[in-house]
Amino acid sequence: KKKIKLKKIKKIPAALEKIGKNSKNQK
Repeated sequence: KKKIKLKKIKKIPAALEKIGKNSKNQK
């Protein structure tokens, strides 16, 4: 279960980064 949590934690920042880049492109 700990390994799954680490994978999720690593995926979250990547998703936030994509969202941030998308909002910057829209502006």
